[in-house]
Amino acid sequence: MDTLKHLNTIRDHLVRTLHTIPEDQFNERPDQKTWSPREVAEHIARMDAYIARLMREGRAEDKKVLKKPIRLTTVRAIKVTAPSQLAPQEDEKSKEDIYKQLFDSRMQILDLYKQFTPVEKKTKAMKHPVFGYLSLGQWFVFLGFHEKRHLKQLEEILQQLKI
Repeated sequence: MDTLKHLNTIRDHLVRTLHTIPEDQFNERPDQKTWSPREVAEHIARMDAYIARLMREGRAEDKKVLKKPIRLTTVRAIKVTAPSQLAPQEDEKSKEDIYKQLFDSRMQILDLYKQFTPVEKKTKAMKHPVFGYLSLGQWFVFLGFHEKRHLKQLEEILQQLKI
């Protein structure tokens, strides 16, 4: 899999989808339990920034890991609650603010992707709460699948909001 193409294709789809949302509905929730379009996008940006921070801090360990079924991340029937540090903030934000967060966090991920050697991407790993240890290479691919999962969620929300 071409990891950069994977990440960029999904991000492009996300941004095109966000462009279709009127600013006055960007922070609107379809119901009490469902995130708004802004909250979904903010969660994606927070996830990228969080993983980038862990990688920069050297949290990756030398560890040989098996390939994991990270593609399952996109299956929306499997429910996972976001850790509090990755949950969106409660205050409303503009689309411009969220675009900036998405851009900044993705640039951090892309910079790190370039910094790690192909060998490091295979031999260094960090623990994932569901999949166990993922190599850094698997983490980069996972971030794309994570975003794809939430893109599906966003499309469900837009249907509920009739956008």
